[in-house]
Amino acid sequence: MISIRAKSIDYFAQDKVKVSSGKYISDPFSDLGKPLSKTTYSIGISSSYMNLQPKLIRNLLGDSGEYIPKDIRKEAPDGSYTVYYQVKRILK
Repeated sequence: MISIRAKSIDYFAQDKVKVSSGKYISDPFSDLGKPLSKTTYSIGISSSYMNLQPKLIRNLLGDSGEYIPKDIRKEAPDGSYTVYYQVKRILK
């Protein structure tokens, strides 16, 4: 899942994506069909819980997500890990 948020203008949107070889493609984001406002956005990538992932993904990342690199993982309430990475970008 990719999400984009701008607190300054109360904007939030998300799109389901598949990541392959470290890349993803999402549908374009807009503000009700208009271009996004020029402001700072937080852009985040996250995954669902490991127990919801296909077996192939669990084989790569671990049944509890223990093989997800520490700098892009977040602990879930059940003690497993999910992918979570966020950056801030300014749209000019």
